[in-house]
Amino acid sequence: MKKKIAGIPTYYWLIVIGVAILGLIFGGLFDYDLSMHLAYQVTGHGEWLARFMEGIGQLLGYCVIPIGATIIFSALLHDRPKWATAIGWACLIVGVGLSTYLYGKSLMDVDAFSTKMYIAYPLAFFLLGGASMLTFFLYGVKDKAVMLRVGIAIVAASLLHLAIVNGLKFMASRPRFRFIYSEGGSFVPWYQWNPFAYGLKTPDNYKSFPSGHAANTTMTLMLPTMVLVKGKSDGKYESIVVFWIAFAWALFMSFCRVLAGAHFLSDVSMGMLVGSVCCYLGYYIVLRKIKNPEYIKVDGMTIQKVDD
Repeated sequence: MKKKIAGIPTYYWLIVIGVAILGLIFGGLFDYDLSMHLAYQVTGHGEWLARFMEGIGQLLGYCVIPIGATIIFSALLHDRPKWATAIGWACLIVGVGLSTYLYGKSLMDVDAFSTKMYIAYPLAFFLLGGASMLTFFLYGVKDKAVMLRVGIAIVAASLLHLAIVNGLKFMASRPRFRFIYSEGGSFVPWYQWNPFAYGLKTPDNYKSFPSGHAANTTMTLMLPTMVLVKGKSDGKYESIVVFWIAFAWALFMSFCRVLAGAHFLSDVSMGMLVGSVCCYLGYYIVLRKIKNPEYIKVDGMTIQKVDD
């Protein structure tokens, strides 16, 4: 097993995945009791925080798709065949459009902010389009092949996690805690699935397992790729810092989802597991051959080391 993949030590991934697996195990034992203790026992600032994170907290996770699509677009924009440039434009349009639809839809969720359609989608487009523009103007490396690899890794991991999470939701059809609590439904352990019980129109109250918010936020673990390929002499540890900040943010989002009664511990743990595994696959399959530039000091100046 490689010790590092694109600058991130492999054991970092083992820690993240291990935490998610432990959460899944403990959730199988204490899901209902933990949710009874946390959800609906909070008022004031705690309740406000849970609802804020439900609607706004996952924004950074949704930004990952347009960021990756914009990096692909930038890599294919200049000095490329027309068909390659067309692919770049298609990636950009689909990436921003898909993320706008998904985030706008989440803002309209009755349990978040109940935002009207004519506000939710323009707001989502403004925020995600802004993330795309910032990426285009601020991010770039001389090696376009590296840029293309990074963009493909980000987009592929994001699409893979969306497919897996939504597939599992239809397979499990698990009722949410807040639905059980308010409607008197029956608690169902995460490992007892009821595949396609409602066909392709599963009600939101039966989409508890796994947590899409937790999985989506965990996709921010792809953001260190933007740091490690910049080739900055002072950026040796930046990718590691970004990695752990992203992981901490995913943990905080997961806690807030349990606090809101939207998910059980096992739901958010499985979401983090799916997200982290998809990110790792993106790193391993697409980025494992990328090496961070090495720098040396010569006469008090920092220059890039060139192999003989």
